[in-house]
Amino acid sequence: MKIIKAGLAALLVPGLVCLSMAEDRPAVEKSAEPGPLVHATPKVTSRDAASSGNSEVFENLVIAAGKTITLNSALDYSASDSVAVSVLCIICSTAATSLGNSGLVLQARWTVADAGDYVTTENRPATTFPYSDAGGAVFNVFGPQFRLVLQNKGTQTIALQQVTIFHRSK
Repeated sequence: MKIIKAGLAALLVPGLVCLSMAEDRPAVEKSAEPGPLVHATPKVTSRDAASSGNSEVFENLVIAAGKTITLNSALDYSASDSVAVSVLCIICSTAATSLGNSGLVLQARWTVADAGDYVTTENRPATTFPYSDAGGAVFNVFGPQFRLVLQNKGTQTIALQQVTIFHRSK
């Protein structure tokens, strides 16, 4: 129960704190190239998740420096207006090894009508996370299928113990 509460707190706090100054900078680089797909087998984390099918958990993800990992959600977002993503890194225990200093960027992509590929809608850098080892973002829903791209813009490998994707129906 403590893990769920900590994950939820880590997920909600960044949205309540403030926006990163980095989000106001002009675009000077290309979006992340598609990385290897990591197919999720939803892991039941609570009785509520099992009955409503509203969350997925990805575990033990490793993102090499300068690379990306793509997580395709198997959930249907047609009846949702937002999706929340939470990340946890157990080795990110100091300021030097924090997710904020790692170069991690969460990128939301959606399928939309008449588009040939997933459309990137929002980016959230880990610099907005209030904790060195955990954080998250809430993204708006723009289509029925969600793809989360985890981009490593840093120079060191990032190891994530857990990534949770959660949505609530309208």
